[in-house]
Amino acid sequence: SPFADQESAGGGGGGAAGTGPDEERAASRAVREYVEAIDKRDGTRVCAVLAPGAIQNLQLPREQGGCAGSLSASIGYRDPRGFPVFERTHLDAIGDVAIAAGQARVTATVVTQFADRNEPSIEDDVIYLVEVGGEWRVARPSATLYRAVGKPEVLTREIDGKVHEPVERVSIDVPEE
Repeated sequence: SPFADQESAGGGGGGAAGTGPDEERAASRAVREYVEAIDKRDGTRVCAVLAPGAIQNLQLPREQGGCAGSLSASIGYRDPRGFPVFERTHLDAIGDVAIAAGQARVTATVVTQFADRNEPSIEDDVIYLVEVGGEWRVARPSATLYRAVGKPEVLTREIDGKVHEPVERVSIDVPEE
């Protein structure tokens, strides 16, 4: 990751050398649009700010033909296993914006209200962006989107430069009768 040095040093501090405030503002605008689209449950707007292939590994609870339809149907999904039910979200603040080599990492404070909880969840969400055709796009789903579609936690690991989500495999030995 172009941010490896910053991550190990504990943060970026507002962008990489050679990037200016205009790039940081553009990346911040993309994050604002992303969070606002999730809040409005507008799959078309969410998909418009996603990089190509950004959600190809995200298993949505309701598949409705494509990115926009599936996201619109999945945001606010009430999981029968009792996970928190997304109600609304808003961006409270943009913190650190780090930009390097056509990639950006934005730390945003996001406030999420769940329908089945009295108190909101206030979290710093790290949102990764890539530059596509001169515009900043969300490179992969962030915690805000995972929670909006009924997935309470997202655990990822980078292996050989690719982000991987865990897969659980279970094997049960049952005696023959």
